[in-house]
Amino acid sequence: MKRPDDGARTVVPGFDLEELSAAGQRSFAAMTHMNAHLFHALARYNGELLDFTKNRLERDLLMSEKLAGCKTVDEAVDLVQDFCKTALAEYSDEVGALVELGTKVTSSTMDGIGRETAAMINGKAETLVPASH
Repeated sequence: MKRPDDGARTVVPGFDLEELSAAGQRSFAAMTHMNAHLFHALARYNGELLDFTKNRLERDLLMSEKLAGCKTVDEAVDLVQDFCKTALAEYSDEVGALVELGTKVTSSTMDGIGRETAAMINGKAETLVPASH
């Protein structure tokens, strides 16, 4: 609302506009902090996936080179069996690592939401720096 020229506050019955504005600012700060936390978490998650993909592609390329060098069908079958067994174990391990990372991110996010909510209720905009794990 527009303030009168004399600088007096405009009063709306039943509302404290300054408190309402402060609450909005605290809410906005909380959302901004949580978004920052989310982006840090996504960066960790994507980094894990990119590292895994890079390593798998290197192993796949090496497998192709070894397969091209096989002299017999039996040698090729053994090589492919070992490759598939190792790849399956690595994919399984990666799923476990991603689940663990997801659990940590979820727990950390929920802790952050709790702190932000408490700060909002107490009338303070807490500055949270997302943890970089």
